[in-house]
Order: sequence, then C-alpha cells, then structure tokens
Amino acid sequence: MPELTSGQAKDLARQFLSLGQSINKYRIDNWDNQTSEERKILSDLHWKIINYVDDFTSLSTTLILEDAEGDLENLQTVTTDIKKSVHRIEMVQKVINVAAAVVAVGAAIVARDPKTIGKEMIGLSKAWNEDLPSDK
Repeated sequence: MPELTSGQAKDLARQFLSLGQSINKYRIDNWDNQTSEERKILSDLHWKIINYVDDFTSLSTTLILEDAEGDLENLQTVTTDIKKSVHRIEMVQKVINVAAAVVAVGAAIVARDPKTIGKEMIGLSKAWNEDLPSDK
C-alpha cells in the first residue's frame, strides 16, 4: 500500500468520525432494542473508531511536519541570504531617507519659506549623518 499523504489521513479521520457518530447514533436510537451486552459492544466499537480518528489526525499532522522539513531547509537558506543582504537593505533605506529629506528641502525652497528651509536642512543633515544599524 502506498504511503498516505497528510490530506488522505485527514480525510480518513473525517470518514471515521462520521462512521463513529453513525454507530453511536444507531446505538442511542435503538437503545431499547439492544441487550446490555450489545450496547457495550457498540459502545466499545464506537470508542475504538473515535480513537482511530485521533490517530489519523495525529498522522496527518506528522505528515505535514515531514513535508515541511524541506521547506524549513529552504527557510534556513533564505534566512542566511537575507542576513547577508541586510546591510544593503539598510543602505537603501538610508538613501531613501536622504532622498526624502532632499525633496523636503526642495519643497521648502520652492515655497520660499526660510523657517521651513532651515528645519528641513536640519532633517537632511540628520538623515545624512544617521548611522546604519549595523554600524553601531
């Protein structure tokens, strides 16, 4: 028999749950027509089926985790690559901050607002002189 997939194990859990519920419903609906021994047998079978539901659900989770192992390895590789690129990303952010500050200075100059020009020049100076997080 080929190995089950996570989805197949989940489907089995649903099917066994439905079967277990049907058997239990039959047992309860026909209570008066059963001997105590028959009720006990049906009850025991019902619980065995429900335990299989738990087993199949656990199996489904295990299979998902096994499938994820390859994804986790890929995640480790991507994380390493990202760590290598952080400095470049931080540098790009600094360039964006400086460019935004230059635009703000330009807008203040166009508006001919000396007070705002001074304020935005201070902002440009701060953006330019700001250390990158990895430089600290």
